[in-house]
Amino acid sequence: MSEMRSDASLRGKVRHLAKEHGLKPQEVLQMYLFEHLLMRLAVSSYADKFVLKGGLLISSMTGIYQRTTMDMDATVVGMSMDEATITKALREICATDVGDGMTFEFERIEPIREDDEYANWRAHLRALYGRIDAPVKVDITTGDAIYPTQIRHNFELMFDQGTLDVLSYHPATVLAEKLETVISRGEANTRGRDFYDLYAIPRYYSGSISEQDLREALRHTAEKRGSQQAIADWKDTLEGIRASAIMHQVWSSYIADAPYAKGTSFDDSLDSIERLMGSLRL
Repeated sequence: MSEMRSDASLRGKVRHLAKEHGLKPQEVLQMYLFEHLLMRLAVSSYADKFVLKGGLLISSMTGIYQRTTMDMDATVVGMSMDEATITKALREICATDVGDGMTFEFERIEPIREDDEYANWRAHLRALYGRIDAPVKVDITTGDAIYPTQIRHNFELMFDQGTLDVLSYHPATVLAEKLETVISRGEANTRGRDFYDLYAIPRYYSGSISEQDLREALRHTAEKRGSQQAIADWKDTLEGIRASAIMHQVWSSYIADAPYAKGTSFDDSLDSIERLMGSLRL
């Protein structure tokens, strides 16, 4: 599955890919480390317990070079979320040998979203490979409204041939969570990436996400987050965002640091959001 290479060779490959695609070397290295952590998860006894979501999944959905991330997020199903259980699972995943010469070390976990009724954790790991010694963070949650149910996702490898078979959110769930975030936060949202994702994901998945699935996924997400009224008022919110000079500056700041997004305008992303919401006939 994974080609053995020296750490010097890996660093050279990282620099080459970063230059070729206009990315930062640290972004490319982080994606490589996430892939090799997923390799371990995919063949471990926890493969059906962790459901990939968030930035890393979106990067895989839209193409690694079209959307990099420094984050790995997963939600847990069918397993307790107490500290001892999560720690044990992470230690076993880290210790799984996939023959790549890399070592992952578990350091600690800490609680996040402490105001939530569910236990959620941020795991701190280290990836070691020759002279490479890099931190890896994974956010692990539960209690998410996974509708439609999780699917098998073919995660295409960036450095090696082949794909990884992992559990992930359904594309409709990914879109619904992004839509809820953009609409409920409105002009308070300072993450240009949220808007880009709502432009990019439909371009790749427009034919595989039904209006019914997206409508129901958005309803489940809004109920979980208590944002039903905000969703009902989406047209006014979107008009405010479109007219906001501050939001246009948020977008400009984002694309200045995201070369893959530079051919996309803020209006392009807002038009995509408007089409998505309009198609749901809420």
